[in-house]
Amino acid sequence: MGKIVKSVHDKLFVGDTITINHLDCTIDSGMIIGTASNCFRMLTYTYDNSRMNFFAEINSGKGVSVSSEQMKAVTNIERALYSRIGATSTPDIYRYKNALDTKGLVHAYESLNTVGTTIEDSCLIVNDIEYPLSFYTAFTSVSDGGMIVGLSIDDNNKELLNLGLYTDCSFELKLEKEIVRYSGNIVRIQVVDSAFVFYIHPYPMEIIQSSRCGNMTCENGIHPFKFVEFLVNTADSGVTEVAFPESYAAKDEDYIIVGVINNLQVDIQDLVIGSVRIGNVTTSKNFEEEFSKIEGEKTVVWVNVKETSFYKAYEKGKNLLSYACDFISLAIKNDMFTDWYGTDGQKNCVWDVCAHTPNIELDTLFYLENCLTGESITFDDKKKLSPTSIIINEESESLFEKDWIDAFFTKIQECDKKNLRLEYAIKWIVQAWKTDDKYDKLIYCSTALEFIINGETGLNIFDERSLAVRDKKFTDEERKALIDSIIEKAVINDIVGFSEEDLNSLNASIGNMIRNKLTETNFNTKLGNLINRLNIPITEDEKKLLVDLRSTRNKLIHGITMRYITTIDAKKICGITSRILIYKIRATLEGQ
Repeated sequence: MGKIVKSVHDKLFVGDTITINHLDCTIDSGMIIGTASNCFRMLTYTYDNSRMNFFAEINSGKGVSVSSEQMKAVTNIERALYSRIGATSTPDIYRYKNALDTKGLVHAYESLNTVGTTIEDSCLIVNDIEYPLSFYTAFTSVSDGGMIVGLSIDDNNKELLNLGLYTDCSFELKLEKEIVRYSGNIVRIQVVDSAFVFYIHPYPMEIIQSSRCGNMTCENGIHPFKFVEFLVNTADSGVTEVAFPESYAAKDEDYIIVGVINNLQVDIQDLVIGSVRIGNVTTSKNFEEEFSKIEGEKTVVWVNVKETSFYKAYEKGKNLLSYACDFISLAIKNDMFTDWYGTDGQKNCVWDVCAHTPNIELDTLFYLENCLTGESITFDDKKKLSPTSIIINEESESLFEKDWIDAFFTKIQECDKKNLRLEYAIKWIVQAWKTDDKYDKLIYCSTALEFIINGETGLNIFDERSLAVRDKKFTDEERKALIDSIIEKAVINDIVGFSEEDLNSLNASIGNMIRNKLTETNFNTKLGNLINRLNIPITEDEKKLLVDLRSTRNKLIHGITMRYITTIDAKKICGITSRILIYKIRATLEGQ
């Protein structure tokens, strides 16, 4: 019979009321702390307005003794954990490669080596590979959770350092009858004394923790279910659906979505662009107060939509407002005397190059209202608490002291054509990192990859299938014979009104098109060959993500509905593309 799998939350009773020392206590938070040989639990609860800790065995719940020195060790571990996972605010300035307060962390675990229950094994699972742990702490509370795990610095673990920091992973603690599991994403790796220390946080928690709803106010008694769904979805946490009680049935309702266009003044009453209206609209006192704080010229823009929730209405409405803003930009950037780039008549046309200077944009302030119930939300869509600046100090001074960087900049000065493609790839990848839009990230990364794989060899449809079926490519003679046979079968012998010369010309064009299409190399095989040729550390999951990226990009170009993607997948794509680029730059400089 297999072992029962339980979560860390199950083992720590967070939110439950249990009996401790003959008292009914509600557990506020808890930790599982362990080393390679043993582990124990620490349950935290409030009694008589004081924070209390109860130390217990992992299996029986029987209390364990902890000395004053060992209690100091636990405090040290808590501090190290909370310095990254439990932080609820982010500084304005981030110190690149900054050191967290981990002094004495490894020694703290060593001092706890005799506390609690002897265990079979503990490991970190990444890409289906198990890595034994030297120490670990799993933390959970009503609102958060996370982990620190430590691995010894040896050759078996060094391959972990090639992983992207957003990599999915799982912690497993193997007990006599149970397996305790915790899943999340790697958000930080650093070296502490003699160990690699991984900080693990579920991505939805990481995003929600570092998000804020700027100046959000709700009016007219918004339903709490609607409010919670709006909060979770605007955080873009990767949570795709919020479950509501069956008694609460979502239905289509009319909403008004109001936004602000910056650097635009409209002196026309009731200007309409498609379904979007520009001009005055009744909102709320809170929205008007926030609107007055926006500096410079600005104009209110709004649209009515029908949807089942505030968030879906906001998402649809914001897109429409954004498209209206883009259409205004497109119109005023016209570079011909005749409006709409020469497609309109010449009535009321005036052109001046000054119209190309101002850039208008949609602000982050929005007002949402349910037209039936009057429920409304005013909020600023500046979600992130992320740092506004970054400091590079002596800890990262050596980052740019590389010969290949000097060589790359020399190539830039020499206007090297091969280098130029990689320069443009850098620009597109940087744009991908900058944008907040997930689909823009995919498009920018796809464009960067086009520049990166330029000049690489790949497989055409014949060779791709031949390798799959008989483990070798077609010879040039075989390939030519197959293509000639296909072209011959496609020859058109007669079309009414076509002369023999016309038919010959048409058949020649068809033949060239068939030949070019059948001999063109596949993007994915070019990319795969590049990855293999340079031995770039890309996992199978990451390769699949790259294929999905190309598919999503092609669907967009051909007007096919794209699949939903998560923010974390979009960020992973940025990291994978950047990794491929750096390998290609260094290989190109080395003449590969």
